[in-house]
Amino acid sequence: MQLFWRYTSATTRASEIRPGTPLTHPTDDLGAKQRRRIINRGQIWQLGVALFAVMVLAQPIYGQDKAATVHHFYLVPAATTSVRLHTHTADIDLGYDGGPVVAAVAALYRLQNTSTERIALTLKLVAEPAAGAPLLPDNLVVMVNQQPLAVTQAEDDSPVVQVQIPADSTIAVELNYSLQLDDEPLTTLAYSPRPLRQWLGEPSLRVSLGGSDLVPEEGWLRIAPEGWNFAPGATAAPRIRWLYDAPLPTETFVFSFIHPATWQSLVQATADVRPGAPVTSFLRLGELYSQLSVAAADQALRDRFFAQGVAAYSAGIDSAAATQGELAALHAGLATLYRTRSVGVDGTVDRTYMDLMTAEADQALTALPPDDPQRTELLQWQVEGLTLQLNEARDRRDWPAAFAVVERLATLPPHAVDGNTLAETKRALAVHQALELLEQGDNEAAMRLAGAQVSDAELQPPPAARPLFATWQVTVTIAPGQVTLVCTVQPVPGRTDEAHSALDALVRTWETADRSNQVTVVLQPLSASSEPEDSAEAIRLTLTLPANVGANNLARVTPPGADWALVRTLLAQLAPEVEQTTQLLRQQVRVSQPLDLRSTHEQWTSIAATLDQQANQFEAQSPNINLAAADTVVAETALLARSKAANYRAAATAWRTLARNSLVAVQLSAGMGVPPVTRTWLATPETPLQTLELAADFVSAGRLLLLAVASFAGLFLLAGALWWLL
Repeated sequence: MQLFWRYTSATTRASEIRPGTPLTHPTDDLGAKQRRRIINRGQIWQLGVALFAVMVLAQPIYGQDKAATVHHFYLVPAATTSVRLHTHTADIDLGYDGGPVVAAVAALYRLQNTSTERIALTLKLVAEPAAGAPLLPDNLVVMVNQQPLAVTQAEDDSPVVQVQIPADSTIAVELNYSLQLDDEPLTTLAYSPRPLRQWLGEPSLRVSLGGSDLVPEEGWLRIAPEGWNFAPGATAAPRIRWLYDAPLPTETFVFSFIHPATWQSLVQATADVRPGAPVTSFLRLGELYSQLSVAAADQALRDRFFAQGVAAYSAGIDSAAATQGELAALHAGLATLYRTRSVGVDGTVDRTYMDLMTAEADQALTALPPDDPQRTELLQWQVEGLTLQLNEARDRRDWPAAFAVVERLATLPPHAVDGNTLAETKRALAVHQALELLEQGDNEAAMRLAGAQVSDAELQPPPAARPLFATWQVTVTIAPGQVTLVCTVQPVPGRTDEAHSALDALVRTWETADRSNQVTVVLQPLSASSEPEDSAEAIRLTLTLPANVGANNLARVTPPGADWALVRTLLAQLAPEVEQTTQLLRQQVRVSQPLDLRSTHEQWTSIAATLDQQANQFEAQSPNINLAAADTVVAETALLARSKAANYRAAATAWRTLARNSLVAVQLSAGMGVPPVTRTWLATPETPLQTLELAADFVSAGRLLLLAVASFAGLFLLAGALWWLL
């Protein structure tokens, strides 16, 4: 038997909106005609009407499970006892006479005393869900053998009754009461077996439900847990029943259904929707389904009723008989329905439904006459929705979208949006966008957007904390007789002149320190024809010195700044060991050079970490910017503080980029052999200590030539002696 509500799709025609019609998920098929109508409106940025609830409410617009607020009552032992609960039955009958649905509960507790003595037992009345000392309904009665028992107050103010159980006997205690269920469009009866666990043992359990015929089976929404059946009997109305032996079930018994009054209204409204029906019929049906969608605490039920509401409103909109006022009401209802989906149960905003809501709200405003009092409310919703969209675009740092929303707000009537607030909002957006551009290192665009103050010298880190060079590419060639160091450096954009001057000063310092005139230094710019237009011109620095001289003297006079850390570290370590041995015609050459650049990496990354810390301090000191703030001075103060933080962070990034992109290639050469024997290593500033070594074994060309000459001379003398003897 089908127990769940069946529902219609948004593409269902007006004459087909009936209980029992299959329905697809609303977001899978909103209907081709409905989609075309929404897409053709082109109002993707207007999120106004249906988002007003997101601005006003701090939680999603969904019904809560109000069954939890209806308390059932149970008898449990007030203290530890040996009495066992042998059987528990709960027969619940639903009744409806035009008001709230009433549940009459007849619960029976069969208590068993297996001891050889009479037991005086105190039973406590508790409520589920727990609510402290429960407020008992006036119609609650506890009976034993059809005799009512007096309900008294214990020391803790909890209601209790006293029963006497003879030795080795069983008594039946009855608990009868009735209560009103919630008067919502969806009604739920819930009866929990959890309090029964306070009894010793595992009782048999029967829960039955009568009155399920208050609405037809199509109005039954949920019956849980599984395993129920219809109790046998001669009555026309079936009785739902659950039977359990030990152990007790863990699930709550639930029967959820559409309230009889709502069901009757729904049946009547559905019958009124037919070809040629008045548009008010579609509006009424849509309102009913909207109420059901909002009242449902279950996502699947919300989906079903939501889709039926969309179908009803859409059918009314498509009706050729709709007047402008009726169309406005239908669009407003549809916008309100989409509003319920604009915020999920986890608080996240659904952009799809936001767009749909705004499209319908705009249609409602278009159809309303200029003097209609509803326009004020719809317009206010639109302002609040656009404001939320503005905040969302700002949080995403989608500045074009944020400026587009501001322009949309500017088109609204002056009484709806304050012009001064809009101007300050534009300024605040410019500040935020400038800050982001600064963080990305695009100072030029930031300066155009927010003014030259973002790149003021006072907002920059000290010169020593900003790198001169974007990268170092160093090639070191070590041969037995000579060491050559070729540095190709790329200045940081905007600091090319400073880099040239610093390199010129370095060359002069090295030349002054070279008193033996054995060191050659050449500085030359490289062609930038293959470089991007916005990149600085590369510079090549070539240093040549004898292998046996060493470069410690040059390392000592190299400036101590972090810009020169890599070349200074290399010069301090350039002291290759060269060993040459000869055996007959063969010659062995061994060249070794230790290399450890980690101190350079540590210095560069340490400066970057310090700059990041200072940037965090500047950001913490800067005032927060409110997009709608009227104080431009506050915004500009924040801009200056965050500009300084962005500049410091950009410098930190530059140091890390320098450490990541710099590279050292070391080539060891034996200096002899055809071709010469060489070996090359690649290292970065974070490469750990290693000893580079080249061992070559080859025939000595000089000794081979000497041997050839000696052999030729010997042969010549031998030939002469033989000639003389003849």
